[in-house]
Amino acid sequence: AGMAYVQSSHCGQILPKLVGSYEAPLQAWMQDIVKRRYRRILNVGCAEGYYAVGLARACPDTEVLAFDIERQARGLCRKLGGYNRIDNLQIHGLCSHETFENSAGAGCLVLMDVEGAENELVDPERAPALRDSDLIVELHDFKFAKTRERLLDRLSGTHNLELIKDEARQQGDFPSLSHLPPELRALAINERRPPGMEWLRAISRS
Repeated sequence: AGMAYVQSSHCGQILPKLVGSYEAPLQAWMQDIVKRRYRRILNVGCAEGYYAVGLARACPDTEVLAFDIERQARGLCRKLGGYNRIDNLQIHGLCSHETFENSAGAGCLVLMDVEGAENELVDPERAPALRDSDLIVELHDFKFAKTRERLLDRLSGTHNLELIKDEARQQGDFPSLSHLPPELRALAINERRPPGMEWLRAISRS
């Protein structure tokens, strides 16, 4: 809340981000992130910076590293950071296992939405620093079968795990839209997600 925003969304619909309904099931987790005062947050798949800039703004003492392989996304994220006068944000391209080894670990959060590449990246055998990191990962089972099963197996020995499912947004939860007719309210909160989306939160037991 309170961010100045760019005029387009690199990934996903922009109206839910402006309304405040975007990924609504995660909002309690986002509030918990602010309370935990992480020393570093790695936002992998940052798009235009909704989370990277938002969390950098909400956690001014936390170093935020944003990663995206798309040049346009990085440019929008840089612009969004500038609009909000953020000085605790760094923007990078590819994130790798080596990146985790150099930048993750105790006191760090990895926030990831990489369209299925979590199957490769979230691998504590190849990046042991993940065992000491907290993670929030959007799961893409609809693209790659058994993604959830694979990540649960990899993290169950070192983390406390929690899954949350996407759910339909209710128009009445967003009073700022009350002046609009129902069909436009429905459009404003429609993220056009495939059914059954899930997110995984893994809190390191170390």
